[in-house]
Amino acid sequence: MNRELILYYGMLILGIITLFGGIFFTIDTWRDSTETFKDKLQFIFITLLGVGLLYWTVPSLSQIVFKDYAVTKGDCYVEENSGKTQSMSIIFDSTEDYEDFTFQDHPELGAYGEDMPYFCRVISTKNHRFPISYKIYDSKTHKQLSSSEDD
Repeated sequence: MNRELILYYGMLILGIITLFGGIFFTIDTWRDSTETFKDKLQFIFITLLGVGLLYWTVPSLSQIVFKDYAVTKGDCYVEENSGKTQSMSIIFDSTEDYEDFTFQDHPELGAYGEDMPYFCRVISTKNHRFPISYKIYDSKTHKQLSSSEDD
């Protein structure tokens, strides 16, 4: 199982836990008259966090479980995402739809950015919310340069 699927299932499980835990503790704090309004508000926030995570993950659940994926391929470019985690984005901009897929790993490519074209193949959920895997090829020779399936 790749990192992106682990991240998806982690978000789904965290959403379930925070939703049900938040509901349980919200009801418990409303019954206890000694709890402050701030404590009650914290558990309402936790419940809403669970709802948000489930709202983000559940629409793609059947696509991930049944492996009903979409394949996007074509000319693209790759950008490094700076920050605490090393990640990269594969961007398809030659189509009418601007597609941007972010992956948690960071391949060693010759160059990054719009000036360095590649040919990419990205597998994602059909709603394009969760990328599953990628393959990056040289734009001229179509020789594979990197893949998330090498892990």
